[in-house]
Amino acid sequence: MHKPEAPMTGSQMSTTGRNNYRSVSQPYQEWKAQFSQNYRRDRPPDRSPNSVKPHKRPNFVIELCSDSRSSRKADVENLISKFKYQPQNSFVYDTGFRAGTLCYQQWSEALATMVSLWETRLDGGHLLTPRLTPNVRVPSDLDELRDRLKTLFIERVKGFMEGNVVENWQKKLRAVTDEIDKVSAMVRKPNKLSKCNELLKKQGGLVSERDLIAKRIEEFMSGMNCILRHLEGKVEEEVEVFRFGGEFDWGKIHGLMMRECRRLDDGLPIYASRQEILTQVHCQQVIQGARLDEPE
Repeated sequence: MHKPEAPMTGSQMSTTGRNNYRSVSQPYQEWKAQFSQNYRRDRPPDRSPNSVKPHKRPNFVIELCSDSRSSRKADVENLISKFKYQPQNSFVYDTGFRAGTLCYQQWSEALATMVSLWETRLDGGHLLTPRLTPNVRVPSDLDELRDRLKTLFIERVKGFMEGNVVENWQKKLRAVTDEIDKVSAMVRKPNKLSKCNELLKKQGGLVSERDLIAKRIEEFMSGMNCILRHLEGKVEEEVEVFRFGGEFDWGKIHGLMMRECRRLDDGLPIYASRQEILTQVHCQQVIQGARLDEPE
């Protein structure tokens, strides 16, 4: 005969309740572990193709370097907004020598942006120096960038040599030369002694000014030709104004180009004698080296 089950005590009911709770909660714990801590538990995970995914590591990174620790963030953002190819990701910084970072996946876009940045820099559109860091290294890519920038820089160097700064100094040179001819014609005429001395003094000052202007132009052309030979891969046996390494340092080349233009515009006397000073220093070094090589 089947005996009726005895009623459960309070402790048994409590134990049974706990067991039932564990059996229900375990699947919930497994489901809960799929989400981050700040995820809404009343919404299932988004598994659609358009869901946000982590950014890919960029294949090409362009850093915009500044000569000073402070650059206007708005100016950098405005510069980036004008790019033909917008970066897949970009960062702009308020302080530090790095003003911004541009991230690209496609080489063609990174190449075009690098060339555009240097072209704008050479035109005076900004003061940032772009530097490329490829995470995917293909030698032909770097060769292509070097050739494009080399063509751009050669074009600009020749433009400076034929540009307004040189033309203005050549006009000054012609004006002083014409003035010398006028004074020389006056000296050849009969004059009182005091007037003759005055004219001779003026003539001497004009000749010195003419020679100084001519040397300034000559030194500028010498410096630019030195840069041009480096870009074209030519070797000069004479004493070079600048020394370059094997690789093209575009920031250094640009700095030298701008410095030569400023020096010509400023017209410092020592700048006009630079080649003579370098030649004398080189000769002294050769003499010192020859003495050291002599047997005792």
